[in-house]
Amino acid sequence: MPKESNPLYGKVVAWYEKTANWADCNKRRVEYYDTRGQLQKVQSLTWQKVDDAWVWDKVLVDNQAIGHSSIFEVSDVSINVGLKDSVFTERTLKRGVKE
Repeated sequence: MPKESNPLYGKVVAWYEKTANWADCNKRRVEYYDTRGQLQKVQSLTWQKVDDAWVWDKVLVDNQAIGHSSIFEVSDVSINVGLKDSVFTERTLKRGVKE
């Protein structure tokens, strides 16, 4: 339940895959409810392991309120490609890297 005064959702419920190793536990489903308790959206996630990191492979968001769905897919993922920490400043993330 949100603590802010004007929340976007009244409640968010998340399910995680249960595994023997905590590092392999991934979020599988998220339900978003409005402030009246009505289900608004359901998000379903599938994951892929790339090197030592879990990266979501596919996310399906089903908007129960309007009957619309969106699918987001990720492919050709690379991990630890040698980026410097300076690439992850707020300014660089907004404007890009100067060449």
